Amino acid sequence: MNVNTFVIFNYLFLVFIFTITFTMMPYIMKRTISFGIRIPESEYNNYKIKKIRNRYRNIIITLGAIFILLIPITSNYLNLINNNIDIVYTAIIISLLTIYFAVYLISYYSMKKVKSNSNWIINSDKVTIDTTFRKRRLAVSKWWFVIYAIIILITIFVTIRIYDKLPNQLPTHFNISGNADMWTVKSIAVWYIPISQISNLLIMLFVYFIIIKSKQEINTNDPVNSSRNSAKYRYILSICIVFSGLLLQVGFLANQLYIIGILTSKLWIDVMPLLYSSTVIILVIFIIYKIGQGGWKIGTQNKNGTNEIDRDDDKYWKLGIFYFNLNDPSVFVEKRFGIGWTINTARPQSWFMLIGFIIIIIFLGTM
Repeated sequence: MNVNTFVIFNYLFLVFIFTITFTMMPYIMKRTISFGIRIPESEYNNYKIKKIRNRYRNIIITLGAIFILLIPITSNYLNLINNNIDIVYTAIIISLLTIYFAVYLISYYSMKKVKSNSNWIINSDKVTIDTTFRKRRLAVSKWWFVIYAIIILITIFVTIRIYDKLPNQLPTHFNISGNADMWTVKSIAVWYIPISQISNLLIMLFVYFIIIKSKQEINTNDPVNSSRNSAKYRYILSICIVFSGLLLQVGFLANQLYIIGILTSKLWIDVMPLLYSSTVIILVIFIIYKIGQGGWKIGTQNKNGTNEIDRDDDKYWKLGIFYFNLNDPSVFVEKRFGIGWTINTARPQSWFMLIGFIIIIIFLGTM
C-alpha cells in the first residue's frame, strides 16, 4: 500500500529542519570563527571568505530541495510497504547528513587554505581570564528540575493505580505512522516511560552542568563585552534547555497515559513529536538570529572588528569540530561549528561522560 501523507510529512519536516540548521550554521558562529578556523574579526566580510560561505549555503539549500523532492517521488514510485518505510527513509536522512558533512569539510579546507595564504596578525601570547565570571548568573535555578521529578512521580502514581486493570500485553513502540509495532508484557512495559523520563532528567541535568562549568571563551580584543555576552548566552541557553526538557517530560507522560488507556486519542502519538520538534526549532532560530554562538550577537556589535587574531589554536581542532588538547584541563569547550559545547577528547573523563550519554540516547531510541 502507499505511504500515508502523515509519514511523508514527517520526513519532509526532518529534511527541512536539517537543511535550515546546516544552512544557518556559519551565520551562528562568532565573527572570529569561520568553518572551524579562527580569523581576524575584520576579515569576516572578506570577499574570499564570503564566497566560501555563499557557496556552502547554496549547495546545502540545493541538496535540501533535491531531497525534499526525492521523498514523495520515492513513496510514489517504489510503493513502499509499511515495514520498509522507516528503513528507506532513514537511509535517505543519513545520506543527507553525510553529504552535508562532506560539504562542510570542503568549506573547512577552503577556509584553511585562505588562512595559510593570508598574512594575518596573531597575538598568540595574549590570554584573558575573567575571575568574576563564575560569580555571574550563568543559568536558571536548578530547582526547575523539581518539576521534572514531579511529572515522573505523577507518571508512576497513575500507572500503579490502574496496573491491575491493564491487559497482559502493552504497546511499547510505535512506527512513524503512530501505530503500535511492538508489544511487551505489562510488568516490564509500564516502566519504559518512567525510565525514559529519568534518563531525560539526567541528560538535562548533565547539559545544565555543562552550561555552568564549561570553559570561558573570552575574546582578548574585547574582553568586557565578550565575557558579559557569554554569561547572558549561557543563561538564555539554560532557559531553552530546561523548557524543552519539560516539554519532553510532558510528552512522555502523555505517551504513558495513552499506552495504559487513559488517553484514547492517537493524536497524542502523532502530534507530540511534531510539537516538540517545532518548539526546539523555534528556540534554535531564536538563538541564531538574536544570540549567536557564545552570545556574540547580544548588544552592540563592532562590525568592523579588529585585524588581529587573539590566539591561534586551530591545531587543537581536528577538522574544525573535534577538540584535542592535552595541555587544556577543560573537559567542555565551546563548539566551532554548531550551538553549545563539545568535549575535549584529550581528557579521559570526557570519554566516560560521552559513552554514558550515548548509552542513554540508544536506550531512549529503543523505547
